[in-house]
Amino acid sequence: PLVHVSQCNPEGAPQEACADMQPQHGVDPQLSDAPYTITVDNREFSPGDRIAVNITVKESEDVFRGFLLQARHRDVSHQIGIGEWSASVPGIVSVMNCDGAKKNAATHMENGDKQLIELVWTAPKSGELAVCTLINI
Repeated sequence: PLVHVSQCNPEGAPQEACADMQPQHGVDPQLSDAPYTITVDNREFSPGDRIAVNITVKESEDVFRGFLLQARHRDVSHQIGIGEWSASVPGIVSVMNCDGAKKNAATHMENGDKQLIELVWTAPKSGELAVCTLINI
């Protein structure tokens, strides 16, 4: 019989995921449309602004269990997350310190079914503010 071994991360993404934003499950990524949406309360911001970021399923029967979220410069030569993440509701989201920066990524704390995650991203206090968001669910 053919057996495929994969590793799940019920307590959140491992530190190794910071570099390539891959969950380290050992499974190929899903190629179909994402069953979730990401919304932000403001697409423009100034240094130090706080932006609400929500991950929501598209259909009421859909769920997700894990996620990894990071904001990076739009310039692809900058591969380090910028700004700081925090959770709107404690106990569901864990912040990570990736690549020597503090709280620059967010992941799940447990692998239960989720339909909504509410986060807050705080923009850097200085520097380039052309940002894209990377997510892996």
